Amino acid sequence: MGYYWNGPMDNANWWPFMAFMMLIVLVALFLALFALVRHYRPVHHLGAPSARSSAVAILQERFARCEIDEDEYRLRLKLLRDSPPE
Repeated sequence: MGYYWNGPMDNANWWPFMAFMMLIVLVALFLALFALVRHYRPVHHLGAPSARSSAVAILQERFARCEIDEDEYRLRLKLLRDSPPE
């Protein structure tokens, strides 16, 4: 006589539960990875920036790095703002 019991807790009946638990673990890992990527990715504005706003941003960066002086910055900024939109 063997030691086996063919009741509801037999090893052959655990596979649906274990498959379900593996699915739960995989979904949890995927959601954690998605949350980390979403948290650490750079923030982009909705829509692409216009050429004018990126030109102003470049001008501001050049002024901040002291590549141009205040007079040149103000002159170029005025030119950018006074030019007709594209």
